Amino acid sequence: LAPYYNYGDRGNAVLSQQAIESILVSSNWINEYESNWLKELITSPSVYLQQDGIYLPVIITDTSYVTKNYIDDKLFCYSVTFTFAYNQQTQDR
Repeated sequence: LAPYYNYGDRGNAVLSQQAIESILVSSNWINEYESNWLKELITSPSVYLQQDGIYLPVIITDTSYVTKNYIDDKLFCYSVTFTFAYNQQTQDR
C-alpha cells in the first residue's frame, strides 16, 4: 500500500466474520462393549468436548464406523465429525 493510504479510503470493509470449525476424530479399534458406550455418546442430544478443563458444547454432524471380524471378536473403529454449537468471531466488532 502507498504510505498515504488511510483506512477510510477503502470503499467497503468487513468488520466481523463468522467461522464454522469442523473437526474429525477417530477411535482406535475398540471392542463391542466400548462400541455400545460410544454409540450412546454419539446419539446423545447433549454432547460436550472437554478442552483444558472447560466443557464446550458440540453438534455431531456425521458418523461412520468400520467393523473388523475375527473368529470370535468384533472390533469397531468410529469416525465422528462435529462442529461447535456456537459461532466463532474472527475479528472484534
